[in-house]
Amino acid sequence: MINIEHLLALIEKPSRYIDHEINACRKSFAAHPVRMLFAFPDLYELGVSHLGLKILYSIVNKLPYAMADRLYLPQRDLLELLKEENLPLFGLESREAAHVFDLYGITLQSELTFSNVLELIDKAHIPLFNRDRLPEHPIVMAGGPCATNPLPLAPFIDVFFFGEAEEGIVEIAEIMRDYPDRTERLQHLAALESCWVPQYNGGSPWDIQIPT
Repeated sequence: MINIEHLLALIEKPSRYIDHEINACRKSFAAHPVRMLFAFPDLYELGVSHLGLKILYSIVNKLPYAMADRLYLPQRDLLELLKEENLPLFGLESREAAHVFDLYGITLQSELTFSNVLELIDKAHIPLFNRDRLPEHPIVMAGGPCATNPLPLAPFIDVFFFGEAEEGIVEIAEIMRDYPDRTERLQHLAALESCWVPQYNGGSPWDIQIPT
C-alpha cells in the first residue's frame, strides 16, 4: 500500500487523492484473484464524471472474484514528489501500487492525452514498451474512441479493446481469472474479436491473425 499522507500538505487540492467519495466501492485487494485498475489520462476533476469508467468499475466490482479501482493522472506537483520518493502511481481506494494489479485499463478519449497515457505507464513503474514487460507486470489495455486507431500507441499497449467495453469486460475478467499466466492471458485475449494484441495479432489491427 502506498502512503502519501506526508505529501498531502505539499500539494494543491489533496482531496483528489484521499478516497473521500460517497458510494465508492472498497473491496479487499488481497481477497480477490482478479484485480483491475481503470485509469483516466487526465486530472481527477476531468475524469471523475466519465461515465464509461464508472460503468466498468461497477460491473467488475459486482463480480464475486474480482475487484476494481480507479486512477486519475495526478497533477505535476504530486508527480514530482512521487518521483523524488520513488513511489509509483496507485489506486484511489485501495492505495495499492498500479503495477501490482492484473489489468491496467486506460481510456483513450482524445489524441491530445496520448502523452499522458505514456506518463500513466511510466509513473506506474511499468516498462514503457510492451516488449520489455515481464510476467509479473500487469496487462496494459486501452479502449475508448481513440482505440479505433491504435497504431500510434501499439509499442506501448499490450491489448486494445474495440467497441463497448461494458459488453466485454466480464469475458475479459473470466480470462484473467482462469489463466494466471500473463502470456496465456494475452493469447486468449488475442483470440477475442473485440481485442487486438500487437504481440500476437500482427502489425495492423486490420489484418488480424488469430493464434491457434
